[in-house]
Amino acid sequence: MDTKKEVSEKTEKKIGIVERMVEVALDNNLTRTALERGSGMTKGTIIQAMKEERPISTHSLELFIKYAPKFLNGRKLNYEWLLEGVGTKYSNAYRRLDPKNYVNEKTEQSDFNEHLLVALDNRDVQEKLMETIKEAQ
Repeated sequence: MDTKKEVSEKTEKKIGIVERMVEVALDNNLTRTALERGSGMTKGTIIQAMKEERPISTHSLELFIKYAPKFLNGRKLNYEWLLEGVGTKYSNAYRRLDPKNYVNEKTEQSDFNEHLLVALDNRDVQEKLMETIKEAQ
């Protein structure tokens, strides 16, 4: 079982989606194996991607997104952070912009949706991931 420190040391040079997935799992006391098993990924999917320094498959990402709410204990994962490493790991229900102005979670989700569509090239993949994210909420 990897510790947070070991994952941090291994991925210091290149942090990608798969490493961020593992970081979220470790934050919630899940091993890579437990994450794979719980989400329905093929055994070794995560370690193989990390070892070969290749991106995780869209299918595995979809499985992770569907499974994450089951182990996050009510916290909401910031999908922009997961996909791009931007922002904080977990999103808050409300983000204060100034004393009189608040942005609610639905607006944050719309902003994320736009970033996701820009980040992905394949329109079919975009639509499938958007469906998965909506189902996970």
